[in-house]
Amino acid sequence: MKAGRRSRSILLGLILALASSLIVVLPAAPAYAACYGATCNGLDPVAQGCFGRSIVPNTEKWGSREDYGMYMIHSSGCSSRWTRMNITSCPTVQCLDGRIAITRQRWSQQEGWYNAQFYHKAFSFMASNVQINTPMVPDLAVQERYIACYRFEGTEGSSYVGSWECGRGDNGDGWVYDPPQ
Repeated sequence: MKAGRRSRSILLGLILALASSLIVVLPAAPAYAACYGATCNGLDPVAQGCFGRSIVPNTEKWGSREDYGMYMIHSSGCSSRWTRMNITSCPTVQCLDGRIAITRQRWSQQEGWYNAQFYHKAFSFMASNVQINTPMVPDLAVQERYIACYRFEGTEGSSYVGSWECGRGDNGDGWVYDPPQ
């Protein structure tokens, strides 16, 4: 083999080795959600791959002994919000089924605050260590506000329906404002 060919072969081998090492150390491409903003309206956040989730401050509402808890989630990757409930175990005092909800309201000069979306999802204390999410509402960054709540309901045949329990929100009224007030 001639010296020139050998040098080129060595050089080509070094370039390929360097290129393959770069491929190994580069981070994987991020997963993208299947929806964004208004296209997420009413959809399941887990099924849509809405990552980049963060708990919205002052929306937590926890039950007795922290056996269950509810809070609002915001996904910047999906530009949407939803309510999540974690159930770690059935409380000894109260083991009722219930609902979690999220409401999105918009401001109108003519109507004031009005409901743009309201979604709720039933839950049951039949299982432990479960996570339940409401469908998503879009976060359109206009004059809006959101609230995350839950309530207990009696078991089948019972007439008991509890009142909605909500997080504190931005001003202690349960509502989270966008933009903040």
